[in-house]
Amino acid sequence: MVSQLAHRETLDGDATEFRPYATTKVIRAGRRTTGLRPMECHRFAMEVLMTATATRPSPGPTPAIVPSLTEHLASHGLREFTDARKHRRWMRGKIGPERCWTIDWYRGVIAYGDPETRVAMYDVIGAPGVFGPVASERYGAMHASAEVVLPFLPATGRILDVGCATGVLTAWWAMHRPRATFIGCDNTPVAVRTANEEGTYPANASFVVADAIVGLPEGPFDLVISTQSVAENSYDLPDVLGHIASVLTPGGAYLAVEPLPTLRGVQTFAELASDAGMVLQSLDMVPYRMFGALQAYPVFEYRRVDAADGSPVASPVDIAEAYATAYREIFGEQPPAPTKSAGSPA
Repeated sequence: MVSQLAHRETLDGDATEFRPYATTKVIRAGRRTTGLRPMECHRFAMEVLMTATATRPSPGPTPAIVPSLTEHLASHGLREFTDARKHRRWMRGKIGPERCWTIDWYRGVIAYGDPETRVAMYDVIGAPGVFGPVASERYGAMHASAEVVLPFLPATGRILDVGCATGVLTAWWAMHRPRATFIGCDNTPVAVRTANEEGTYPANASFVVADAIVGLPEGPFDLVISTQSVAENSYDLPDVLGHIASVLTPGGAYLAVEPLPTLRGVQTFAELASDAGMVLQSLDMVPYRMFGALQAYPVFEYRRVDAADGSPVASPVDIAEAYATAYREIFGEQPPAPTKSAGSPA
């Protein structure tokens, strides 16, 4: 009798519910608690197990196995380092001293604000096998950014990742939202080609070449994301934020995790986003470590809000207060007083 029950299928076709050890366990429990004879206990066991089966939620499709963020980053060549010199030696061994020297030279020129040199540098970094070792210097920032974005992702809809590089984070987010459509854009053709040729990325993620200063892929998008990619274009930041606002659906969200360490930089970024027609909904900070040192990036959540009369919509966020609160929670002290020097939002 027990063996027959063990192989009997439930109404939804699941043959794994009735196993000998489970049935026997229920029978023994029934005999102890009710004093029933063996055959009556069999019926008691069937009632208990069938009730459990009837109330069990219907099984949905088996979800794909999504790697942890650490596993995902490691599979694309990223490692965490607590020492800058160790990272440098490891990176030289991975990409070669000539590429290291070239990237260093480009970074020196970029400091003078040359956008063409920036694209040329990322053409070097975006080559297969190069991005992971180079980006490992920002491993903590990438890890923290990816995790803080995840809860904001809608289950469906169109999502744009601005400045996606080789698409490592875009792909990980797409794995978590298989019914949403992800488009990653970058102004570096080599990086976009590397992303499109990556065989492990999910089918709901695609990548295109687009310069946010000139324009973005055709919208509308329910969510636009930028992580460490927009604020560095400070010389054209008003245009970039204007293009982001233009491709959002009414009520669509823009989530920015950007390297703006000072209150003045945060306020300038917020003002430019407001001028572009987006309303700040929340401001927080996400902590990370770079070579062991504790740092943090601000996390801006914006919405496109179109007033009926076209007038600006006020933000409910007190930027200075929100920034100070988040800073104290992370660093345990008051943020530095803002300086009077003007300049870029960084």
